[in-house]
Amino acid sequence: MPDSSLLFKAPVIPRWRELPDLYIYMDQLLSLTSRYLEDVPGMEKPPVTSSMVNNYVKAGILPAPKNKKYDRSQLSLVLQICILKNTLPLNTVKSLLDEAKQLYATDEEVHDRFAEEYEAAFRETLVRTKSLVRDTGASSAALTAALKACSEGLIASELMRTKDAGASSDTGSGSSGAVKDKPKKTKKKKASGDASETPAT
Repeated sequence: MPDSSLLFKAPVIPRWRELPDLYIYMDQLLSLTSRYLEDVPGMEKPPVTSSMVNNYVKAGILPAPKNKKYDRSQLSLVLQICILKNTLPLNTVKSLLDEAKQLYATDEEVHDRFAEEYEAAFRETLVRTKSLVRDTGASSAALTAALKACSEGLIASELMRTKDAGASSDTGSGSSGAVKDKPKKTKKKKASGDASETPAT
């Protein structure tokens, strides 16, 4: 009889073109999120609630709805948040998603790259974990996987913390450092019949 720990497969995240290109209400947002993430092992059931969505908006992770409706970009963000928050604190999730917006030109690029990277990372981890299950047993493999996820989550949080701290430091030093003198405008002596003023070079 095969070990049940080896039966699940790597999840497939819908690509941008598969998400509905229309405005949806909260109940539809929750329903679609549950459906798209139902095959993700270990995902909470349901993965998100209306209270969570409202908290994401208040925290500035998710843009506020327009007339109580959410668009494709907001649905995409909710999917990404649900995946990341399993191992990362929300402040790190926010930093990562903000950084992704700087790296890619469109929401479509952010979403599809996120889906590709997540699926590839999951497949790699699954292959490694299956090997551990065969060699050491499910309990030992589970502990190893948990410790690895914990350590990688901490490293990700620290990377974003130090990056944000560095950005704040650069901003602070720029504003508190010596202010350069602005070039002064001076009047040239007026030539006969010349009423113009030119800045000194």
